[in-house]
Amino acid sequence: MGAEQTLYGVRVRDENAVRIVTLDRPERRNALDLTIRPVLAEVFEKADADPAVRAIVLTGRDGAFCSGGDVSLMERMTPDVAVPRLEAAQRIVRSIAGGSTPVVAAVDGVALAAGLGLALACDRIVASSTARFSARFTGVGLAADLGISWSLPRRIGVARARHLMMLGGLIHAEEALRLGMVDAVVEPADVLATAMAEAQLFASGPPRALALIKGLFADPPPDLHAALDRETAIQAELMDTDDFAEGIAAFAQKRPARFPGT
Repeated sequence: MGAEQTLYGVRVRDENAVRIVTLDRPERRNALDLTIRPVLAEVFEKADADPAVRAIVLTGRDGAFCSGGDVSLMERMTPDVAVPRLEAAQRIVRSIAGGSTPVVAAVDGVALAAGLGLALACDRIVASSTARFSARFTGVGLAADLGISWSLPRRIGVARARHLMMLGGLIHAEEALRLGMVDAVVEPADVLATAMAEAQLFASGPPRALALIKGLFADPPPDLHAALDRETAIQAELMDTDDFAEGIAAFAQKRPARFPGT
């Protein structure tokens, strides 16, 4: 991609094999309005289709990750109007969680409601010590979107997720770490660098294997026997790749593997 690109509400730049996607609506704490939704989804879809991009970091500008949907633009509407708007938001999560490229969220400031759903769609979440999270949509009379009903219970369990979605308030970073909502808590100045270091680890790994592991979690097998069948199919596919050949050669030669991605 080369130089940084600025789209509506989103800035995109590459650093080595990592694409950094920055939500850029600081005046609204990076809220997701109707215009940014398809832009952000397309950014992830294009990154996922680019073989030069082997990991993605998602972050927000000016001390906020994402404050959720832009409530200032909301109004009562009929389902035929609401569904296309909601689907535009859900498309973002489909492109993150359903894509093949590992994504690390670098969360500073708030990740509220839809903003939390955006973070939870990522494979890893690095939070600043001052980050705050909320899973509640009920303050405006809504339930959940951006996959929270699926992603939050998978991280913290059903009972805790139900409580946070129905009654919970703000969760601070250390509590989020204790619950398993996030993976690491660092000082605010270190959030992006830590997320980038994790992304570089992904970028140095075997892309196809990582994509297939990601798919196992995004669409898990329904039972043990299905899991065994899926694992067999996955391993058989990977055993006929250049990455596998490089991995076993590197092991034999006692050196780090340099996976070509084929």
